[in-house]
Amino acid sequence: MRIKKVVFTLLIIILAFSVMAPGINAPGYYTVKRGQTVSIARGRAGVHFSMSNYNGTVKVTRRSTDKVPGDVEPKFTENLIDVRLTDSSGKTVTHVLGAVYVYFQVRPKDLRLWDQGQLSIYYFDTWKKEWRTCYTYAVRNGKNITSLGCRMRVFGLYGVARK
Repeated sequence: MRIKKVVFTLLIIILAFSVMAPGINAPGYYTVKRGQTVSIARGRAGVHFSMSNYNGTVKVTRRSTDKVPGDVEPKFTENLIDVRLTDSSGKTVTHVLGAVYVYFQVRPKDLRLWDQGQLSIYYFDTWKKEWRTCYTYAVRNGKNITSLGCRMRVFGLYGVARK
């Protein structure tokens, strides 16, 4: 009887991980309409459109830091976020118009690093094939800092990392 319980428990754990694992890096697709203000969260990161200039579909994917583009990569503290936009006619939009922000929720240790000037949000510059710093600021919920954010200039790959 005890062996059956152990086998049954292991089977449930394996099934649970097999259901959860594909969703970790699976993209989410969201519709954005012109003039709409919307936040899209994927785990501890997200993107915020303020009075959107777009009609289209946003694809948001969390990516592991195992295979990061570029020769020199920053020391990322969590998974990256990849934000892509396709307009209503199906064309890929590269440059951001208007107020679009990427944000990462921070843990206390990350907040200490940011306070010391040792943490920032980076984006991958596909033209120069390198990671560049995105001006990073604190996002507050009342008095407490809950996230770090930066205004996006291009749709692409972003991550929070040590300097």
